[in-house]
Amino acid sequence: MRNKYAFPELPGLVIYQREDAGDNWYVRFPLKVKGVRPYKFQLLREGGEKDGAPTTSIDTAKQWALMQYGAVSNAVKKGDVGSLFDKTLDEVISEYIAEVKADATRGKSAIKRAVHSAIPLRRYFRECAVRIIGRLTTEIAKGYINWRLAQSSYRGTPIAPTTVMHEMQILNQILDHAVDKRYIRYQDRPKATFSVSLKKRTKRDGFTSDEWKILEDWLWEWPTLTVNGRTRERREHLRDYCIFLYYSGMRPGEAMNLQNRDIHINDTANGEETVILDLNEGKTGERDVVAMPEVADAIRRLRKREIATGPNDFLFINERGEKLGVPSATFSRMLEDLYLEKEADLRIGRTKQKRTPYSLRHTYADTRLMEGDVNVFDLSENMGTSVQMIKHHYKHARNSAKAKELTHVKPEFRPKTGTVEQLVDAARKAGRKTAKPKPKGHRFPYLVLAEDEE
Repeated sequence: MRNKYAFPELPGLVIYQREDAGDNWYVRFPLKVKGVRPYKFQLLREGGEKDGAPTTSIDTAKQWALMQYGAVSNAVKKGDVGSLFDKTLDEVISEYIAEVKADATRGKSAIKRAVHSAIPLRRYFRECAVRIIGRLTTEIAKGYINWRLAQSSYRGTPIAPTTVMHEMQILNQILDHAVDKRYIRYQDRPKATFSVSLKKRTKRDGFTSDEWKILEDWLWEWPTLTVNGRTRERREHLRDYCIFLYYSGMRPGEAMNLQNRDIHINDTANGEETVILDLNEGKTGERDVVAMPEVADAIRRLRKREIATGPNDFLFINERGEKLGVPSATFSRMLEDLYLEKEADLRIGRTKQKRTPYSLRHTYADTRLMEGDVNVFDLSENMGTSVQMIKHHYKHARNSAKAKELTHVKPEFRPKTGTVEQLVDAARKAGRKTAKPKPKGHRFPYLVLAEDEE
């Protein structure tokens, strides 16, 4: 500061001239609000207007500093400190994302969702010409829903309602962040939510047991159809990845986050192997996944590559030892080649949705419910989802698994077989066997008593 003047009766209120701003006067207002920066700095202008000429007179600077100090104090008392800063939506969104990334309790999927959701949110607010967080209304916030549903994905397909629901959840978290930082008051916070009922949510089809047999055979044959060593290795990698998902039920992204230290293969008393996977960065937090024994063989094949076998190295890696992303494109190419070579079209399910690696997770759930002796609660815990979601998306598999119990009839109530004559004869015999014997003695014992008395 080149020159400054502190108001003795108002501690913290200071006017000053900067070294690099000529004779213009600035003011520093004390805020003293927890969770907010301690001061607000502002250039003093003639008439107190935003478009007024900068003040160069110290007497005028003192006058306008005192007048604006009253407005600042009132805003602090009302809890409307955010209006003093004119915080932009872009700044608030960036602050929120930085906070999410710095939060050690947040998984990678949560960070990824926040970053991806911010892209269309920023685009929408720019189109609405809403720049300041304090000018965002409930009507504008709700307008995002219809605006987003009218958009198309980068593949040209409509935006799924569940995607919009997740983005609205991020928007509400951003608004909560703005309230916590006092950029807006709680009573002024826009109220906008969007939910999708389970009935309207669709899942990608899994593979039937017959389709999986075809797919599994093809996964073993497909790598042998190329003479390129690198292509063959990638196809073998996809084969083991698909087998891993089918027998573990993990989400595709969760499997990619597995490190060697998270995998535990143990022998049981009956000679079978148990595979326990410690999932530290799942969609629903940490959990232990109990996989089928077939997963152990896939893990051994992956480790035979000996590219990166340290405890902190990832299980699914490329030829350079780097962590791989979900191989969706390779998976689609594999199904396309299956159709061209074997004329088995597994590319699209019965709901007309394209099959992806996630379809193998649904196949696992269907298989365990139909063929395994597992209850819904244990399965939901192992898969990291809710019981409600299992009951809704896999009710057909649950009913098939219960078909034996639901159609069971006790032997004595089962319908009889045979000709009409045989059935009639059997009924007569059964009637004779069950007929009650006639009682011995008098039919009316009280009459006998009466005769004895006489």
